[in-house]
Amino acid sequence: MEQLWSHQALLRASLRSLCRKERYRKAFDIARSLPGIGWYTAIRLVLELGEDLSRFANGKKIAAFTGLTPGEHSPGMQSGRGGLPGMGSGFVRSVLVENSWAAIRKDPVLLDKFMRVWKATGKKTKAIVAVARILIMRLRACNISGVPYVVGMVR
Repeated sequence: MEQLWSHQALLRASLRSLCRKERYRKAFDIARSLPGIGWYTAIRLVLELGEDLSRFANGKKIAAFTGLTPGEHSPGMQSGRGGLPGMGSGFVRSVLVENSWAAIRKDPVLLDKFMRVWKATGKKTKAIVAVARILIMRLRACNISGVPYVVGMVR
């Protein structure tokens, strides 16, 4: 067990050193500015998604890449929407959903989105996924503009 703890400490130190590297610094600082995102999640997002998110044509593309879009099933003449499709990185999706719970406590705009979706659907899980979708789309917008996230801003 001691060996595992020391290995974990070594890995965390390696990730912290990546945070300070010039290549990742700007993208890390922008990801870190999002509400509910800590240093560990920020560097993991940068490493998973890359430091330049302009490769995604728009916010919907990055949401689809991370799997934060509703799945669709169309057997025959019927069509319907289901849960999350399970595409993309499971880590990114799960971390964004988890951090969205903290984000709605820090940003009134995200809390408003959560409340509207929750009232419309009656499901907190759908509402928090909607917030996670907004977070990843805003991360892309902030990354492209080079401006850190501002709490309470609608656009």
